[in-house]
Amino acid sequence: MSDIQIVPRRSEERGNADHGWLKTFHTFRLLCTYQESKHDRYGCLRVINEDRVAAHTGFGTHSHREFEIFSYVVDGELEHKDSMGNTEILPRGFVQLTSAGTGISHSEKAHGSKPVHFLQIWSLPSVPRL
Repeated sequence: MSDIQIVPRRSEERGNADHGWLKTFHTFRLLCTYQESKHDRYGCLRVINEDRVAAHTGFGTHSHREFEIFSYVVDGELEHKDSMGNTEILPRGFVQLTSAGTGISHSEKAHGSKPVHFLQIWSLPSVPRL
C-alpha cells in the first residue's frame, strides 16, 4: 500500500481566470487553457474548481453528462435550476450532488445581492451511461 501525500495548492498556484463576473481557480486542466500536465486528474476526479461569482450573475443553462457533480457553498447563496424541474437556493455550508447520467442541463447563479463562493468537484461515475 502506498502512502498518500497531501500537498496544498494555493489559489494563486492553480490555473485561474478572471472573467469580471467570475474568478475561477482550477486544480485540474479539464475545463481551461491551464496546461500543466502533471495536474490533469486524480483517480476518478476530473474537476476541482473554486469559483467566485459576482452578485446577479452566473453560469447560464449548460449541459453535462457522465459526471457526478458535488457543489459546496463556501459563502453566499447559489441558485440552481435544472432540466428535471428542480430549483434550489443553496446556502452557505450546503452540499449538493448532481448525477448527470446520460445528460442534464442546469444553471447556477449568485442568489440575491451578494456574490457566491463555491467549490465544484466532478467525478466519473462508478457505473457509466445511467
